[in-house]
Amino acid sequence: MNLLVARPCILGLLVLLLSATPGSARVWTDNLGRKFEAELLEITATSAVFVVNGLRRPIPLKNLSEADLLYLRKKERRGDTGRNPSRSPTPEPSSVRLEGTFAPGAPEMTANLQLPVRMVEKDPVERRWVYRTPHFEFISDSFLKESLIRDFSWAFEVTYDYVTSLPVQRPRLHGASQRLRTFIFKNRTDYMRAGGPPRSSGVYLPARDAILVPLSSLSSQTVTGGTVVRNRMSSRVLQHEVTHYLMRGRTQQAAWFIEGSAEFVASVPFFQNRLLLSHHPGAVVDCITAFGWESLGGYRLGHAIELAPLNTFMAANPLEFKKFKNAYPYSLMVFYFFARLDGKKDGAHLKRYAEMLLEGRPEVEARAVLLDGRSENELQAEFARSWNLQGIKLSFPGQQGTPGRTPSR
Repeated sequence: MNLLVARPCILGLLVLLLSATPGSARVWTDNLGRKFEAELLEITATSAVFVVNGLRRPIPLKNLSEADLLYLRKKERRGDTGRNPSRSPTPEPSSVRLEGTFAPGAPEMTANLQLPVRMVEKDPVERRWVYRTPHFEFISDSFLKESLIRDFSWAFEVTYDYVTSLPVQRPRLHGASQRLRTFIFKNRTDYMRAGGPPRSSGVYLPARDAILVPLSSLSSQTVTGGTVVRNRMSSRVLQHEVTHYLMRGRTQQAAWFIEGSAEFVASVPFFQNRLLLSHHPGAVVDCITAFGWESLGGYRLGHAIELAPLNTFMAANPLEFKKFKNAYPYSLMVFYFFARLDGKKDGAHLKRYAEMLLEGRPEVEARAVLLDGRSENELQAEFARSWNLQGIKLSFPGQQGTPGRTPSR
């Protein structure tokens, strides 16, 4: 049965102002007679996929004119259904070389137990105390013992070491006086007033280029002489937000990559001063299906999960991302798949994807590297097969993700 069926339009197509490479674009018409110029990338069962300003944009077939649907039917009969990634030109040699690997080189990564901590500013009148560790500056509105700073900064520092070891981004280089800033609030009301989400345990705010954390996320009880930290604090949140802090730059385009990289790092179990890298594969499955490693945080989706089509999810921008049900665990699954399960299981395509974005290539062009010659349907099938081997059965109803509640981070 022919996949292209013309149907009356319910909602008109938004007028698109597009730019395309000369000679590779065509003028198209929607079913209200409005024209736009775009390059056809692919035809799926329900959409024509175009390149719009370097980004992949699927448009429902029902929103195209009869003449364009006829044109697409002819292309389908000829077997020419768009720009097949397997026939795309070989990417030019990379001008950016990222170091590192996704395969852990050791069972764990450890922060220095004697991590140096210095108080560099003290102003009780202004309620401002500033402490520094090798890569972070902690600005607190209350006095904190240096031993407490050392206890919770292990999670910050070892996450910094891990993120900068991954081949997805150049680490943010700071001078000795420009450490990564974290504001600590004794009162949750002050935390929210400064911009922290009400039900969050911490957040990275790009506008302030800083992490905000309520003290309650770092400590659990007060004793004589100061506050002591729990053995198992909310490290998942801290690892997630530190990753966001370190990943600013050109790689931050596709939402699955932005959130998936943070979830990938956050799912590595942290205990005392160590990231337990050897536990990561099992911890990822526990995070998706149950309550997480040692019940310290998971999405509890079970072992049979319905997801939006993979190509739709990967094309989502940060605003669209939030409309998908289970968006955060889905982003973890996509990132982990490309980092550890796909191809030779070495993350080579994901590394190349990041290098291309750092070079300034269009995201849709970089994404073709992840396809590695496969159609989007073939990639989705391989994605499902790989997770099935991990004990998670996936299904794709064919509908775009709808708003749904995701457990608070």
